Amino acid sequence: MELLEDTFLENVTQFICKEKKCPDYSCSIQFNTSTDITFLVDSSTSVGNKNFETTKTFVKRLAERFLDAKVKAAVRLAVIQYSKNQEIEVQFSDNYGEAAERINQMVFMNDATDVGAALSRVIANYRDNSRNAKRKVLLFTDGRSQGDLVHNIEQQAQAVKAANVDMYVIAVGDQVHETNLRALVAGQAIDYDIDHGARHLFRVKDYPTLLKGVFYQTISKQMSLN
Repeated sequence: MELLEDTFLENVTQFICKEKKCPDYSCSIQFNTSTDITFLVDSSTSVGNKNFETTKTFVKRLAERFLDAKVKAAVRLAVIQYSKNQEIEVQFSDNYGEAAERINQMVFMNDATDVGAALSRVIANYRDNSRNAKRKVLLFTDGRSQGDLVHNIEQQAQAVKAANVDMYVIAVGDQVHETNLRALVAGQAIDYDIDHGARHLFRVKDYPTLLKGVFYQTISKQMSLN
């Protein structure tokens, strides 16, 4: 499966954004119901500190888009970074300034990767701190997790779904675990729903590409629509 290129992303954003006044492929987003969104940021050794810092910048761009969105009800954001362990860096908040400051202060963990435990932490945080709102999580991963088999990933993804959390995944690089990515997005690796995957699985060739073109607009628009 090919990685998304800037030209393709621009075409997608042009199609999604119907507003005539949108300059430079910039389009507004709107949430029609209260929504709690979690960014689950990969802070494992394989990412590297430089790419981790790039991810922080990208998350701030998305956070600003989400919290500046036209809303009929409130949008709140949480940020959790994970490697072998997890750390809640931003608890659900609608204050971009405070969220951005805490994101800036995030320190690279530089440890092994445990996606399953990270998703369990997301579920627990929604259970303890969310409200009567839509629940969405944006997971940064290459699909690889220390010691996790595909079956374990499927079980954890199904637990996320059972907690009424809608999973979105950003897969970075071409050395990804494709089967695990499908399991994360769909809850199963077999009988993968391509249409669902197209709306929930986003691919970039490397971390610098996160900050190029309109990728952050495409992600935010798609997450606000579903």
